[in-house]
Amino acid sequence: MTQRPLWLSLWLPLCLRPPALLVLVSVLALTACAPGRDFVRQGEQLISEGKLEEGLSEIEKGMVLEPDNRHYRILAIRQRDKQIGTLLAKADTLRNGPDTLEDAAVLYRRVIALDGANDRAQAGLAAVESLRRQQSRLDEA
Repeated sequence: MTQRPLWLSLWLPLCLRPPALLVLVSVLALTACAPGRDFVRQGEQLISEGKLEEGLSEIEKGMVLEPDNRHYRILAIRQRDKQIGTLLAKADTLRNGPDTLEDAAVLYRRVIALDGANDRAQAGLAAVESLRRQQSRLDEA
């Protein structure tokens, strides 16, 4: 009696049970259809750890792999807007505090790096520069 090849030994039981084959094919198809999912999950994890730029970069990698995935695009926009709002609130608070102008400027620059057209960040950075000039004049007097 001849021995069957290994692949046939593994494949034959699946062929005899069509539901098992259908489940296997479905799992493989779903895994292949979401190549960007791992990048998006990693991006969300990084953002939750406070690594905003790195997290958004990972989500964008997922968007590149799945350009038609609206969920990823919406997630990226929401996360970016949420984090920009948080950064702006912190920067505004720091701008009004004593000896924290440089920290505020750093946060405004981060926002501008994420969204170059953000008027609030540009105005905040201009206000920081104005406050620095005023402080410099007072120190000279």
